[in-house]
Amino acid sequence: MKKLNKLQKDIAGILLKCIIDEKYTISYKEIKVKIKRISNYEITDRELWDSLGAISTFCDKISLPPISVIAINEKIGCPGEGFFKNCHKLGLCDSDIISNSVYNKLLSDTKNCTEWYKLEEYLQLDITGDLEDYTLNDREPDSEGKPLPISTNVYERSAYNRRECIKAKGTSCLICGFNFGEIYGAAMANKIHVHHIIPLSEIGDEHKVDPVKDLIPVCPNCHYVIHSKKDGVYTIEEVKNMIADNKRRSKNENT
Repeated sequence: MKKLNKLQKDIAGILLKCIIDEKYTISYKEIKVKIKRISNYEITDRELWDSLGAISTFCDKISLPPISVIAINEKIGCPGEGFFKNCHKLGLCDSDIISNSVYNKLLSDTKNCTEWYKLEEYLQLDITGDLEDYTLNDREPDSEGKPLPISTNVYERSAYNRRECIKAKGTSCLICGFNFGEIYGAAMANKIHVHHIIPLSEIGDEHKVDPVKDLIPVCPNCHYVIHSKKDGVYTIEEVKNMIADNKRRSKNENT
């Protein structure tokens, strides 16, 4: 799988930050201004369009919707012709012409996606963070936005393996039992993260994956806990034990 270059990573980071901030449109002009601020580089239209295409292709390879859908040509209020041609090439739509219905569908997929943590990990960005032991009344807020150089390896995921895992094990979290459809209704049914029991980053090379033995459906909360260990990842049993131990403590405190 072709990796993103430095410029493409910077643009992907800008788009991801928009998603986290629930800002689902950003103009080409805005992206250019942000790139100029980050790297002091005047990006051309062609470089921007090519980069957005590469990012959409990259997202497709790791089973994410095309995040470039939020980058719009301000004159027409949606992505340009190149975006739709690339999506058609990727099999995401039936035609390569500009279409409001295709745009709205892909934008909805992007808004509803619960797996942007994958792009966060690949770009080595922290979009969640932990609560500090102080309130804003105790000190001045920190400044943010300083550009930081990033370099990382990426590991290809298989949409087929994900589907086979879910087909075999269902869409409830196998750690805590959470089910999106049961809590949020039919619109969120069948939403679930899929976790590699042995992280791809630990294996570090292409290998055959058994969707039933090597993958497990987990909710976003449990997935976050799994990857919160400073020197690796927590095992499935370790996270289950955390939940069980906490329930026991709570029960004892209430008796």
